[in-house]
Amino acid sequence: MTSFPHLQARSLEGQWLTLPDEFAGDLNCVVIAFHRHHQRLVNTWLPHLEAVAAATPGVCFYEMPTISRRWLPARWFIDGGMVQAIADQAARERTVTVYDRVSPIVEALGLDGTATIATVLVDRRGDVLWQCSGVFTHDAGAALDQAIAAGLTR
Repeated sequence: MTSFPHLQARSLEGQWLTLPDEFAGDLNCVVIAFHRHHQRLVNTWLPHLEAVAAATPGVCFYEMPTISRRWLPARWFIDGGMVQAIADQAARERTVTVYDRVSPIVEALGLDGTATIATVLVDRRGDVLWQCSGVFTHDAGAALDQAIAAGLTR
């Protein structure tokens, strides 16, 4: 089974998290973006994830911009721009930025690269129970819902 990599992240509200240990849910759906233009792809998942989290106790979701550590000196500027663009406090709380080497994250999750987003379902132990790449589709949403149902009965 794939394990979610251990990462330091900071929410856009300023809270530091050690992932996957400090994910809030019993199950956590994480949408990982690697490039600025990926936000439009992330947005395709948000209505489904909001509905699932609202209807399913123990399920949380996160947006995780993953940025090369070479940009760490500009974190205040990059994160500040995201904060200015996101009016909703709940969205800022669930948006956790990671500034690290990207390739080990891609390798740990078995992704094909950074050309598109990845959506992963992670349990409390950090086990990846399900994942897919790219925009939301009804088939992907149904597969995620099945993985959540199975994960909650483990």
